[in-house]
Amino acid sequence: MARAPSGTPRRTRVKVEPAPTTPDPIEIAMEAEAEGRSPEGVAYRVLEKQERLIGWQIASERAGFALKVLTALAGLAMAVALGLMALQASRAEGVVIEPFSVPPELAARGLTGQVLAAQLQDRLARLQAATYSVRPEASYSSGWGDEISVEIPSTGVSLGELQRFLRGWLGRETRIGGDAYRTADGRLAVTVRAAGGAGDEVTGAEAELPALLQGAAEKLYARTQPYRYAMYLQNRGRMDEARGVLGWLADNGTGRERAWSLAGLSRVEPDNRRALARARLATELAPELAEAWDARSRAASRMGLQPEEVAGLERFIALLKTRNRGGYSEQATAARMRAEEVLAIRRGDYLEARRFAQTTRRDGGNSTIRARALTAMAFDSAMLHEATLARRYVASAALETQPRDMTPGQYRASLERVLQQAAAGIEDWPLAQRHGELSMAALRADPGALSPEQLSINGAWPMQVRSLVFMGRLDEAGRMASDLPMDCMNCLLARATVAEAVGDRTAARRWYDATVRFNPNDWGPPERRGVMLLRFGRDPEGAIAAFRRAAELSPFFADPLEGWGEALMAKGDYRAAIKKFEQAAQRAPRWGRLHLQWGMALAKLGKTDEARVKWRAAATMDLSAADRAQVAALLQKRTT
Repeated sequence: MARAPSGTPRRTRVKVEPAPTTPDPIEIAMEAEAEGRSPEGVAYRVLEKQERLIGWQIASERAGFALKVLTALAGLAMAVALGLMALQASRAEGVVIEPFSVPPELAARGLTGQVLAAQLQDRLARLQAATYSVRPEASYSSGWGDEISVEIPSTGVSLGELQRFLRGWLGRETRIGGDAYRTADGRLAVTVRAAGGAGDEVTGAEAELPALLQGAAEKLYARTQPYRYAMYLQNRGRMDEARGVLGWLADNGTGRERAWSLAGLSRVEPDNRRALARARLATELAPELAEAWDARSRAASRMGLQPEEVAGLERFIALLKTRNRGGYSEQATAARMRAEEVLAIRRGDYLEARRFAQTTRRDGGNSTIRARALTAMAFDSAMLHEATLARRYVASAALETQPRDMTPGQYRASLERVLQQAAAGIEDWPLAQRHGELSMAALRADPGALSPEQLSINGAWPMQVRSLVFMGRLDEAGRMASDLPMDCMNCLLARATVAEAVGDRTAARRWYDATVRFNPNDWGPPERRGVMLLRFGRDPEGAIAAFRRAAELSPFFADPLEGWGEALMAKGDYRAAIKKFEQAAQRAPRWGRLHLQWGMALAKLGKTDEARVKWRAAATMDLSAADRAQVAALLQKRTT
């Protein structure tokens, strides 16, 4: 056997025995339990402690999970709450009035900054209430009323402060501040500032503090809501001031704001053509603005441009139906009902127009809407030849609070104008002439006096011409007609009426043709021409042609049908006349003269009993003095 080389260490084999292990008490306890023996001693106690430790660990983990869930829910709730606050803040708009800075002596007497701010707020609210406009008003609130003394933990910031910050950051609120101080001469100065801009100051004696606050409120109203302030001035008859504010807006405004101002200027513009031009421009700048179309329809009406008036009314109604809840005031609903009524009038359907006015009266709300609805009901009744009912409505309207969008003179003139139409409807021409004079006198005495052009459009002058013609005062009628403007359909019609009455058929035809060119779809000129041809021209055939054209243009209007029936009677065609009277009665069921003529036609056919039924009905209706006397005489006779 070979030996290992010298110098090489010898390897020694050592046998390593495994170290003895200490028995695990948990294993011993588990083995005992597995063999059916009851665990005891230290092993058992260790096992119990281990079991309790595991239980606590599980409970701790469950509590941690629940805490995490609650924390997440709280965070989510906070995020939702902040989101809602941010959303609400982004929609915040209007004007917030903050407490004033006041001298110590005023505060010592109870006139603190909060008191002055509250009094300013009250005056602003009254200015708003005195303004009639479809444009919505801003909300004025006191800046100290929105504080909520709830603290957000670990921030020291109140919810009120957070809300204010968010409204200022995300919203469109205008914050108003102000101060009161003594001037060098001892007078009291009140200054209001909007959104940190330059202040508006009013100065006076301390005893004049209410007037100073009123002046400050008006300045603030003009600064924060210039269009509505202009409407307030217009409603108060301060026309020049209103034109000044609207003119500034038209020159300095952009887009929609300029359209609002042009629509407002159209309403207060005395020149008819300029009024229409401004309203047209407003609709071009903002075709979605209902107020612009309303102004355009009114301006077109003043000039007798019925197609443009009707188109404007229809667009106005359509826009309000789709946008009434987004950008218009509570007056918008009443304005839409008024437009619906005017459309019915343009169709000659005065029964339907009166129903619209009655609905507005019932559902309209404020006093202005009720008063205007009563006036409309009176006018529609006058056009239906129900003079007594018209006068009753006028009497009720006179007891209502004056409409906010009219001056006292304008309102009085409008009521007299209705009474003038009611008298004309029963051919009481002296009474119609008297009410026409009162209407014009009320306008002339008004602080916001209208121009001759507007007086003519008011309808009083053209109706005066007609009244004078039927009273036989032709020279006066001619002079008045010659003074009327040429851009007014009713004014041209007045000239035609005079020419027909004096027998100048050539001139009459020329003026009637001018009215037709002015507005080919208006039933007024042919109906009026038919009356004049029948009463003065002794031309029943020509009258029938005119009445037929008027009835085509206005199938719901009773007057052309009644006139047609009288023209047929003049020709001796009583059966055809009765058919026209029947049709007219469906449109104006309580027209006294209609029933009188109807009875006359029946009597001519030998139907005496039926005729007397019509005359007895006429006796219960409104009649002129001459017609009433004739009815009484006919009823006294036993035979006809």
